[in-house]
Amino acid sequence: MLAFLQDNDLSPLWRNLAQHQEHELAVHNGFFGVDNYRIEFVFTSITRDATDPALFLVTGKNRYKKTISPFTGSIRITQLLNEQPSTPDIELQEDVVRVALGTFEFSEQLGTRTDGIFRGTMALDFFFNKNGNLEVYPFSGGKYGARGAGYRFTGNWASKSTNKTKPVMFAAQFDEIANEVLEDFSIGERDLELNPKYAKLGWENYWENEEWWAEPGAALAQVGNSKGL
Repeated sequence: MLAFLQDNDLSPLWRNLAQHQEHELAVHNGFFGVDNYRIEFVFTSITRDATDPALFLVTGKNRYKKTISPFTGSIRITQLLNEQPSTPDIELQEDVVRVALGTFEFSEQLGTRTDGIFRGTMALDFFFNKNGNLEVYPFSGGKYGARGAGYRFTGNWASKSTNKTKPVMFAAQFDEIANEVLEDFSIGERDLELNPKYAKLGWENYWENEEWWAEPGAALAQVGNSKGL
């Protein structure tokens, strides 16, 4: 496993702002707490550790009920598996889909209102395409992987001050996990259309043109530059 990870850096597979992702792609949606209220995560950077190829260093921010919390942490790969592809028309270089299983720990910045630690497990499905490059595999229905979500994070948040815990889950292909959690979350036939009854849980608008993760003044400066100012 370590030899494979040394030769193949998985860090670009987790979407992050350091890759200059489109904004709507950079945001990971998920559920938080027993009521499954909306939470959003953005990874600002993910880098492979220089001496440990199974360890990935993470910085990011999350937003929950308008509270934005910076965090730092890590993802550690603990196991690599092979699975048979669930669809024959994917551009696979090999006849297998790789599954990376691991753990994660994201610690929110001290002094923020939420001030806790997210811990849990991570599953990532990926493959080598015809050009020999790594891509996230979005169709997997395998037993051990992300099951169609590309990658998913599942675990709990624990308060640093009270030890109170809350469940959390978020994913790359969020629409693949949503209906597992909330019944009839998506009511669209083809596109993701939110069920209005879940607006009270923060799901009134899935696509938002808002750079909530940007540092104060950064988003305004970008708007000014786009106007040639």
